[in-house]
Order: sequence, then C-alpha cells, then structure tokens
Amino acid sequence: MPALNQERRAVNAEFDWIVGTNVLTFRSRREMTQKDLAHLAHMDQTVLNRVEMGRRSLKFREAIYIAKALGQRVEAMSRQHADIDYS
Repeated sequence: MPALNQERRAVNAEFDWIVGTNVLTFRSRREMTQKDLAHLAHMDQTVLNRVEMGRRSLKFREAIYIAKALGQRVEAMSRQHADIDYS
C-alpha cells in the first residue's frame, strides 16, 4: 500500500506541474500579470503563484475561473501541448 500512495503522490505532482505550466504559459501569452489573472479568477495572487509553480492543486471552481479569464477551456489546462516546454 505505501508504494501505491507514493505512486499516487507522484502522479498528482506531475499533473499539478502540467496544469501550473499551462496556466503560466497561457497567462504569459496574454501578457497578463499574476495580479491581473488572480483578480479575474477571484483568487489570491499567492495561491495563483503556488498553482503556477506546481505546488498547489486547483479546485474545479478555480480552474473554471482561470480558464475563462485566459480564454481557454478547462481541459486545455490539464493536458500536455506540443508547443509548451515542460522541462
């Protein structure tokens, strides 16, 4: 069971990293500051920063607000894109 929990944490961490990288990339492409996006998404800038760094998972409601503010679909934030560097 501990190996399964460790694997689950690794998968969650990778997913959070992908979502955060996508949010950061989409925000940068729109030339928005974190402060601007946080305001439009009804969240604190420190929370947004942690999301972009892959250190915090998004709640579904937060994902909807962020996607809307970025002109993206929620699904776009959760998948890898060929034109984004995830390294």
